[in-house]
Amino acid sequence: MSDATIQKVTVVLVTYNSKEVVGSALKSIPEGASIIVVDNASRDGTVEYIQEHFSQVKLIVMPENIGFGPANNVALERVKTPFSLLMNPDACFIESGTINQLLSAAVCYPDAAILAPGIIDENGVVQRTLPAPLMRRRQMNKNSSFSMGDVVGDTCSFSLSGALMLLRMSAFVDAEYFFDPNIFMYFEDDDICMSSRARGYTTILIPSAKVMHLVGRSSPPGLEIEALKLRHKTFSQLYVMAKYGKSDESLEKARRMLRKNRLRLFLSLLFFQHGQALFSRSRCDGAVAFLASRDAH
Repeated sequence: MSDATIQKVTVVLVTYNSKEVVGSALKSIPEGASIIVVDNASRDGTVEYIQEHFSQVKLIVMPENIGFGPANNVALERVKTPFSLLMNPDACFIESGTINQLLSAAVCYPDAAILAPGIIDENGVVQRTLPAPLMRRRQMNKNSSFSMGDVVGDTCSFSLSGALMLLRMSAFVDAEYFFDPNIFMYFEDDDICMSSRARGYTTILIPSAKVMHLVGRSSPPGLEIEALKLRHKTFSQLYVMAKYGKSDESLEKARRMLRKNRLRLFLSLLFFQHGQALFSRSRCDGAVAFLASRDAH
């Protein structure tokens, strides 16, 4: 990739206890690229590791975990290039021309606010994609075997994977924000795609460009981490549904989830199932937080 091409893009990563994977991600980025990493108060040595091994990275250390989308906003507000490339710390480039393919596609599709590559796992298996709005996914999963492997050319998609996204910065000049600050984590990729489309832009999948994604490896596993993720996943799903015209449905879903998981919580505590109790409590907390946010309106 030429220096002129790489100077058009700034690579952005957000880390949270990502020491085990972020090195592979950063090493895979072409030499000469401008890189910003926002660390969400990691406690596993991520910051020190980046400082020691990747001195070329502009590192922003947050005093607390502000969430994935909001941390991306911190970096995006500092981007000066025409494009930004958002990359998960558990993703990595496997082909040298991927960024160039995405930038070339951006030239071909000037109305595209966001472009994303095909995603494969560590075994080379194409990961499933869901080119449908969040609200239609359950029905689609039941009735369709569609996968990214079925896509043979560039495709307009309602939703793109947040594992790696190329953003056209000019498409967000008049936007209120890049990522909705109310979404701590999960479904922020759905939201940024839907909000971009609502402003008249397209979101395009470029399946010929490939990136590897080690799903769920951004932070180490553990009951407490998984419970935290589940709480935010519950809230974010309900919030995005309500935001895009499903307010009544989201309220009913939240109340139904609350009833079901309160019962599960009681039974889990009764039978000393600590893990299940923790997860049920997290779903309850997410539903309660959503209902409280609606009451505030």
